[in-house]
Amino acid sequence: DPAETLRSVNRILMQDARSGMFVTMFYAKLNMQTGLLTYARAGHNPPLLLRSADRTVQRLLPRGVVLGILDDPTIDVEQVQMAPGDALVLYTDGVTEAENGENEEFGEERLQRVLREAPVLSAEALVQRVNTEAQTFTSGRPQFDDFTLLVAVRDA
Repeated sequence: DPAETLRSVNRILMQDARSGMFVTMFYAKLNMQTGLLTYARAGHNPPLLLRSADRTVQRLLPRGVVLGILDDPTIDVEQVQMAPGDALVLYTDGVTEAENGENEEFGEERLQRVLREAPVLSAEALVQRVNTEAQTFTSGRPQFDDFTLLVAVRDA
């Protein structure tokens, strides 16, 4: 169970927690035969599910707080069905908080638009497209935070 796994991680962190330290996480299990994705989130940016059929983007936003702060955090588990061609997009805040010369952030809305407007692509091509759009937006300004993007596309 993803929620129980995150609570177990929290217990370990609480035993060795340093003042002010916390961790955000997203944990999911995908049934490769059925496409059922079971997931939990602990304060991390909400992953995005890009639907291949209609190019809509769904935010995966179960209730969950960061780990390493509370003894018994609230963490919910949710499920969603991934159809063949659907893409699960996980990212860190360095992606959405990348800034251009006017200190404007790339933002989740822009990320969603890039995903919606992309043709049906492989996971690698989708990562490259988001990376290119972010670099164009920031005009090559240096990153002040990590820029991590992971995409998983369900095959037929």
